[in-house]
Amino acid sequence: MMSNTFRALICVLFDALAVVIIFTCVKSLSVHFPLFELIFFKNILCFFTVLIYLLIRRYSFFPKNISWRWLIIRSVVGFIGIFFQFYSIKHLSLANATILAKTTPFFITFLGYWLMNEGLSKVQIPALLLSFIGVLFIARPGDNLHFGFSLIALASAVLVAIAYCCVRKLNQIRESMVLMVFYFSFGNVLGSLIFMTSDFVMPTEHDWGLLILMGFTFVFGQFALTGAYKHAPASEVSVYSYITVLASAVIGAVWWHEIPHFTTMIGAGIILFATVVTYRYNCQQ
Repeated sequence: MMSNTFRALICVLFDALAVVIIFTCVKSLSVHFPLFELIFFKNILCFFTVLIYLLIRRYSFFPKNISWRWLIIRSVVGFIGIFFQFYSIKHLSLANATILAKTTPFFITFLGYWLMNEGLSKVQIPALLLSFIGVLFIARPGDNLHFGFSLIALASAVLVAIAYCCVRKLNQIRESMVLMVFYFSFGNVLGSLIFMTSDFVMPTEHDWGLLILMGFTFVFGQFALTGAYKHAPASEVSVYSYITVLASAVIGAVWWHEIPHFTTMIGAGIILFATVVTYRYNCQQ
């Protein structure tokens, strides 16, 4: 019989696979598709899936009164964060965009200390500093164009971290996870509809295949991620999600002939080292 940790590991690996597929679809489609339209197609299937589930189970669509503020903040910052993320995927190499997206956990740690009065351990502080140094290697401040796109990717990571902090707050007041996903996907669908009407592009048959794949993968990834943190603490399994960085580098090299810059490899190594040290420390506590 599988242990809970092994189940969580399998779920994390499936979620990592989902992230790579979504990023690859976005990279392919963003050449001729408006980004808001991609956000719409990414979320529309998830929205209707959760809507049907709520209707079948006859769940209430109204969250607790205290939850509204956090649900709205999560939806707004999450929507902007996804737009910035897609924008960075379009303009950066797939490996760079993925690595910078993976800085979200460190921003969550910092925001948890700053906004939620969560303590920082003796390991987390140097790990944050190391991660910042790794980000500088990847962002390459001397290359103004690359650095600008990297800053957008980092802004996305910060906004996604804020969204996760909102989820923490919602978990503390025991709000339904299903409602969290419902309102998040609804906010993304509504926001993208508002901005995409002026430059809508009709998908071709090939485009429909990638859009449907992206939508199904997003739903699958949401369930996998939920299952991962249901079976084991995040500190025990989150490090394995960094397999997305390796997979993205391979896909970028094969598909778009993107050879990672040597500073990218140095930065990725520093961030991964900081992540592993933090992971081992958390497992020992």
